[in-house]
Amino acid sequence: MSNQPIPTKSLLFAALALIGIALLIAFNLIGGEVGEDGLLSEPFFLVPLGYLCLIIGVAGAAISWFKGRRTK
Repeated sequence: MSNQPIPTKSLLFAALALIGIALLIAFNLIGGEVGEDGLLSEPFFLVPLGYLCLIIGVAGAAISWFKGRRTK
C-alpha cells in the first residue's frame, strides 16, 4: 500500500454517496402516516435527494478512478 494522500475529489464523491445512503435510510426511519383527514404526511423529498447524491457520488468516483488509472 502506498503512502499517497487520498485525492480531495475522491473524498467529496465518497461523502456524497454516504449522504445519499443516509438520506434514504432517514426516509425509511421517519416513515409516513395518514392523518385523520386523509392527508399523507411523509418526507418524500428525501428519496430524490438521496438517489441524486448517491448517483453523483458513485458516478463521480467511477469516473475519477478510471481517469486515474488511464493516466498512470
